[in-house]
Amino acid sequence: MSKRVKITSIIILTVCVLSAAACCLFWDYIPFKYKYALEIYRAKDLLADDYSRNVFHSAVKFHSNYKVNVPNFYADYGELDNPYVYVHKKDYIIDAGVSGDVELTVLFLKQCGPDGKVFGIEPNPNVLNKIKQDLKNYKNFQLFEYALWESDGKGEFDLGAEPDDEINLAAHLVLDNFRKRENIISVNLIKLDNLIEKNQINKVDFIKMDIEGAEVQALKGSKKTIAKYNPDLALSCHFPDDFLKFILFIHSINPKYKIYLAEHEPSTDMWRNYVVYATTRNAEGKPKDQD
Repeated sequence: MSKRVKITSIIILTVCVLSAAACCLFWDYIPFKYKYALEIYRAKDLLADDYSRNVFHSAVKFHSNYKVNVPNFYADYGELDNPYVYVHKKDYIIDAGVSGDVELTVLFLKQCGPDGKVFGIEPNPNVLNKIKQDLKNYKNFQLFEYALWESDGKGEFDLGAEPDDEINLAAHLVLDNFRKRENIISVNLIKLDNLIEKNQINKVDFIKMDIEGAEVQALKGSKKTIAKYNPDLALSCHFPDDFLKFILFIHSINPKYKIYLAEHEPSTDMWRNYVVYATTRNAEGKPKDQD
């Protein structure tokens, strides 16, 4: 190898190392649309309808610059009331993140009927008694006192600023990049795949996850279940790139999933309420009232 080639190689290697170091140092300052350019390119054509695509492009613009006034694209249906992805009679439902506000869980129980089942998953010990009391008359409800994760074990759980609140929608698993630490306790973690197997749950038709930022890790622990049963999905987004990760994850497990992205109220200047929905059993995209 000539001296010139060696020098050129050293220069190229140095530039690469410095570029990588710069990316690590300034990663948080790189605009969203550049930081996630590959994910945006891969995910943008995987959505099932024009409304979802409009929300997608709005979300990219919103997260790229919070100072820009990006119009809202609120859905004309309520959260978890998607006309294409919905609970059917006799469904077996995973309700991850029950919280003390059991209104949605009760709705699931009514929608699936007495021949369906709702499996609630909630780790917060301060709301468990209220959940049990409020749902004691529903024989087809079963509560699991865990936090969903990508592996079994123990995890730190933050009860938030008001730990004794029986509703406490702000309690969450402690994640490296999420919120300050306030009232920390230890909770049991479990993979959904393992929970399904250990409790001999023989089918899963619908999975709802609203677990305050732990959805990505919980999905990793749900791969076998989703691949086996192809359940409908409703996944709440808490981090800016969640909607991209959810879309790509779902498509990687089964490309036949029809995927929808919706924006729901409320929202703020720094946060918007996005939910990713997906279904395989409504392949024709037929609205609920035509089912």
